[in-house]
This record gives sequence, C-alpha cells and structure tokens, in this order.
Amino acid sequence: MRTKELIEMLRKEDPSEECYIRWEGVPISAALETKGPFYFFDENGKMHITNNGYRVDIKTKGAYDFIKEDLAQWYEKLDRTNPIEDDRDMLMEKLKSFFIVETSEVTKKWFNEDIEKQFSEWIKNYKK
Repeated sequence: MRTKELIEMLRKEDPSEECYIRWEGVPISAALETKGPFYFFDENGKMHITNNGYRVDIKTKGAYDFIKEDLAQWYEKLDRTNPIEDDRDMLMEKLKSFFIVETSEVTKKWFNEDIEKQFSEWIKNYKK
C-alpha cells in the first residue's frame, strides 16, 4: 500500500482526522527506508514481496516493548545486586504504572493476564 492510499483510506473512515489508530501496537514514528523487503498488494489482490523502491516503515510500540525497553532501562538504573526474582513485585508495580486501562473488566483481566505472562517470560530470560 502506498502512503497516499493509506491516507485516503484513513480520511474516508475518519474525515475529522481525530480518531485514534488501532494497530498491533501504537504507531510512534515513521521513517523512509530503502533496505529490506516489504510487502504490498497490487490491484489484482496479489501480494508482492520486494526490495525494490522506497517504503515508509511505521514503528509501533506494544505492551511487551514497555517491558523490554522502558522497564528494563528503569531497572538497570537502579543498579540492584540481588537476583531479579527478588524484585518481581516492585517491577510489576512499575510496569503497571506505564498503563491506564479503561476497558471492561473482561478486557482488563485479559490485559493483566497477558502482561503477567510477558513479564514472567522477560524475568526468566533477563540478563544484566
């Protein structure tokens, strides 16, 4: 998809240009790139995988990015010497402070379970 097609599609759905975008993560930046393959559909619905041409990479940030980037950086600044497992409760409290969850109780439960699973995986693989 070309940028003009994306912009046109977004403007058609939201002429006010005030809606939030729901993506796999939150779009945080865009950059013109020439390296690496990208995918697009042609007018016949065939998917192309190519290295030819320019593309705009849209970077997103999801919940797990807060764990492996923001929480990890915060924790490293503390310069703790005890095992990370000993700081689990403190880390989880800090992690949850990055989010405001304004949804149904079911979605909150799902979010908390998912973030706990991702957090546990990060703790298990953490290397200082």
